[in-house]
Amino acid sequence: MYQIYVDRDKLEIKITKIKNTFRGTKEEGEAWRNPTKIVSYNINGIRAAQKLGLLEWVESFNADVFCFQEVRCTEELTKEILSGCQTQINLFVFIS
Repeated sequence: MYQIYVDRDKLEIKITKIKNTFRGTKEEGEAWRNPTKIVSYNINGIRAAQKLGLLEWVESFNADVFCFQEVRCTEELTKEILSGCQTQINLFVFIS
């Protein structure tokens, strides 16, 4: 298990391996051993990525959260493209 710390002011990323020191119930321990899988991916255009097999990749990767950058299309078209995916996807759009 790793802890990732990003310091934006210093433009620095620190990755530290942490020891599993969990003490709790068996059910809580199972959740600890199955961490959330988060994927951040610069797709460089969702329509191009779709042609290259994005939806199949999303279904096969089995992550809990996908963060896509450089989507380059409207929210409506993104929803339409992602609706073809068999995996349930909830869309959150952030524009800066």
